[in-house]
Amino acid sequence: MSKQQTVTVDLVEFIEALERTTKMRRAPAGSRSKGLREGAFIPAVGGFRVEMPGGAHFVWAKQGKLTEEVVFNPDQFAPIVKVLKTYLKKTGTLDICATKDAISIRCGTSKMTVKRK
Repeated sequence: MSKQQTVTVDLVEFIEALERTTKMRRAPAGSRSKGLREGAFIPAVGGFRVEMPGGAHFVWAKQGKLTEEVVFNPDQFAPIVKVLKTYLKKTGTLDICATKDAISIRCGTSKMTVKRK
């Protein structure tokens, strides 16, 4: 990734997308398990798709865009979702900044950083 990518999204949509994880944290019997251990933000027209071990969810971008795929460990987002839920009544948007090393999420007065894979 050559530069910083910034996108502004709706808070509720983003929380819904991050909460899509399997309860078992493993593949169902008889299916392949490849890809279930990683999450990703995949660029799409008008926003990006959030791929989580439990499924995918499209998030519309209000401003900015992602130009490259961002891969991360989905377990790192569990505490971030808890913090984001405290802002549901205070603000409606959040900013996501992706660099070559990390993903920064800024919502209200909080800034949380997650390392990329």
